[in-house]
Amino acid sequence: MASDTGAGPPAVTLRDARLGLRGKPDYVLQEEHRGRVLLVALELKPTRRSGRVSESDAVQVAAYVLLVQATYGASAAPFGYVRYQSGTVRIDLTPELRHRVEEIVRSIRRDRGARVVHRSHGIAARCAGCAVRAHCDERLA
Repeated sequence: MASDTGAGPPAVTLRDARLGLRGKPDYVLQEEHRGRVLLVALELKPTRRSGRVSESDAVQVAAYVLLVQATYGASAAPFGYVRYQSGTVRIDLTPELRHRVEEIVRSIRRDRGARVVHRSHGIAARCAGCAVRAHCDERLA
């Protein structure tokens, strides 16, 4: 249906006014489930070979599911997909995952006004690829 990868029709920025969230999943697919056509978010992670879904990928897909739901209502699926090099995994929007997304959104909003925001992870590879690494006094790499 739409793509943020350059293939197919251009992606539309999805918005959830209640959460104050917006974003563009890599794809929004149309899939038939139980006799209904649903819109499903698909996020591509083509260089990852993980055998399990990382929390950050699950939260990202869950945020896209919420955005598809806010934009398309009853036509939106209650799940999305993340596609790794090793395969595609379905991410169901559970109440716990919805709560985690909402918690992260609140945290980001709160931290935007903070004078100092501390690093939230212990992963050197994330620091190595970070856009603000040169200005961070907590970098790991």
